[in-house]
Amino acid sequence: MPEVVTKQSIPSWSGFNTILFPDIPMSSTIGYCPMIAGSSSNYPTIYTVLKHAQKISLAIGQADTIITFDLAIYSKVKEIQWRFPEEFADVVIRMGCFHIALNCLSLLRKKYTSSGLDDLLIESGVYAASTTTALMKGKSYNRGIRANKVCMEVFF
Repeated sequence: MPEVVTKQSIPSWSGFNTILFPDIPMSSTIGYCPMIAGSSSNYPTIYTVLKHAQKISLAIGQADTIITFDLAIYSKVKEIQWRFPEEFADVVIRMGCFHIALNCLSLLRKKYTSSGLDDLLIESGVYAASTTTALMKGKSYNRGIRANKVCMEVFF
């Protein structure tokens, strides 16, 4: 007769990683840069944000500075990082998750451009022609996610 287990002994995801990697520091600090009076799209303002972020990382004993920007500012930050590679060698810039998700939606649509997926969405009455055109360009996040879910249900 098998033994009945009444209590789960498997830890949560954080507990599992703590057991698996005990040498990783337990504390984590997430913060925001101070307010800077300047346009967020100006190069001097972006440069100042990067320098502030480096100082904050240094103050808390973090070797690298990890900072996330939206798509428009990300490209300008990357230009600054390319122009001053030694100064910002310890800076890791990330694009925001929303823009990454929109890009993924756009890539999905490019893959299925001539598959008739747009016709399926229009002819079934799920979306109108102009909305479907925006979806195929990856311009509408909520509708794009819904369209993917609907198509997955249809295909599976």
